[in-house]
Amino acid sequence: MVGGCIDQQRFHKWRADRKWLIANADGAVQCKACADIQDLGPHTKERLHIDPAFINGIKAKSAKKLHDKISKHAKSQSHVKCIELLQKRQEMTFEKAVDNNMALWRKHNEQKIKSTECCMRTAYVISKNNLSFKIQPQLVELQQLNGLDLGCMLHSDKACRNMLMFIANKMTHKLADFIKNSPDKFSILIDESTTASNKHALAKHGISEDVLRIRLIGFATDGAAAMMGKYRGAATLLREKINANLTVIHCMNHNQSPKHLRELELTASNLGTQARRIGRVFDVRWLSSSCTSVTALWESYPTLVKLFGALAEDSSRSSSERAKCRGIHNKMTQWLFLLEMALVKDALEILQALSLFLQRRDATAVTANTEVDVAVKALRSMRQIDGTSAKRLNGEYESAKTFKGVNVSQPRDGDRRKADVFRERFFVTLADNIQRRLDDNGIISASAALNPSNWPSDEDERILYGDDKLLSIHKTLGVDTGANTALLLKEFHELKCHGITGDKMQKVLTAVSTLPVSTAECERGFSAMNRALTDERNRMQICTLNALLFLSVNGPEITSFPAQMYAEMWINEGRHAADDARTGKEKSLPKTRPQSELFAS
Repeated sequence: MVGGCIDQQRFHKWRADRKWLIANADGAVQCKACADIQDLGPHTKERLHIDPAFINGIKAKSAKKLHDKISKHAKSQSHVKCIELLQKRQEMTFEKAVDNNMALWRKHNEQKIKSTECCMRTAYVISKNNLSFKIQPQLVELQQLNGLDLGCMLHSDKACRNMLMFIANKMTHKLADFIKNSPDKFSILIDESTTASNKHALAKHGISEDVLRIRLIGFATDGAAAMMGKYRGAATLLREKINANLTVIHCMNHNQSPKHLRELELTASNLGTQARRIGRVFDVRWLSSSCTSVTALWESYPTLVKLFGALAEDSSRSSSERAKCRGIHNKMTQWLFLLEMALVKDALEILQALSLFLQRRDATAVTANTEVDVAVKALRSMRQIDGTSAKRLNGEYESAKTFKGVNVSQPRDGDRRKADVFRERFFVTLADNIQRRLDDNGIISASAALNPSNWPSDEDERILYGDDKLLSIHKTLGVDTGANTALLLKEFHELKCHGITGDKMQKVLTAVSTLPVSTAECERGFSAMNRALTDERNRMQICTLNALLFLSVNGPEITSFPAQMYAEMWINEGRHAADDARTGKEKSLPKTRPQSELFAS
């Protein structure tokens, strides 16, 4: 009898869902898990001790009493802890066995891995330097001449492409898995390009709408209607389907916005004609480029005036051409034109400084608000106070009725009224537009309360400063810090008083730092695309270009690239190693040209 009261058949039924039950030679019932662990060691706590009865074996007078003892033991904390420890032991044993097998495999295939690693690293260098795949055979030959063993496979341009596609695919899956499995919030940056695929890029990597609903908090893009449209724009649709509190950032670095910058474009139309030889002002979307164009027009002003004046008197040109040049010359020598150009230049210099800050990789929502606030205040002050360029223009004109040696026409009363109206509307429109772009739901301005530079110096004021802003951020971003917001506020107080960042507060700070403040990374991606997709490589497939861009933007530097790891994965998936036997025809050696024979020996 097992346990002194039941037969073997009944005991086997009890073991169906209790694999840890065993019967010893005396017929007593034991717990194999507890018997194997015996001592919880560092896991021992008050009232948490292994029952010695189930280690030595128990018996009972009736089946009911035996079953009750077994059921009670199964629910005990000590038994549960023993089961956990055994599972961890098994996992560690399995991992150790896998590691041992992998070590044996590496030792047995050491040369195969080494040669494949060298070929893969060579291909990676080609991608990081935007070189043609066709240079792979030459680089391999060079390394072989220098004494390295790179086998006889994976030397072709096709092999180079295949290896890079393999590496990019593995990195992409690793990133997608991180996004799916990480609890952290994330944002999306989108910009358009004429060379791009319109296929959905998230679903195919397993990033479902449920993941987006829980963790997507920010969306940054330019001002295109497809992105920011009121009814069918991407931002609107994301708010409808994914997250109503989604923070949408209209990138400050893009300066074309028909809705918000009509005054800026009106002035641009006045300046654009004269600037054709330098670069069409405001025709590019990047603020820094606009500032550069207007500055070039400002610096070249005397030369341009002289040029158009000479063209207007050039008898070799047609009367219509001379009339156009005369009109441009007259326009450029008007006081109103010069004042508008000076005001635009002063405004663009402020916006350029803001743009350059937002392009920095360390720019966050916490620090961006301060920079935006400074820019807005500077623009609003220019409604009445001259900036550097306007001050120089007015100073020179008042003293000599000239600017940079060019005679300027006397402004009429109507011109001065137009200048006052333009100045007021221009700077107010710019300032309002900046605030609307970067802070459509108030999250950026609220984030300013997390910036230590904004905290009051007085301790009594500082202790409660920004508490309401923190709670607003916590609610809008949906950061999981537990139901008790009092603990979050307590950690915020500790941060303001003692500089100590608690776990809950760190989660909020991490989420806020994830919010994008510009789409500069997208522009860097376009630059990488232009370097990869050249005139000589204009037939590149989208999938190949996508792989090269991923490696260029996200791949580590060559010194940190784990070539051995990718070489092992490549071989383990059944692909040719570099030192496998060559397939196909033997490659013929290039013949030495007659004019080179003298120097070949």
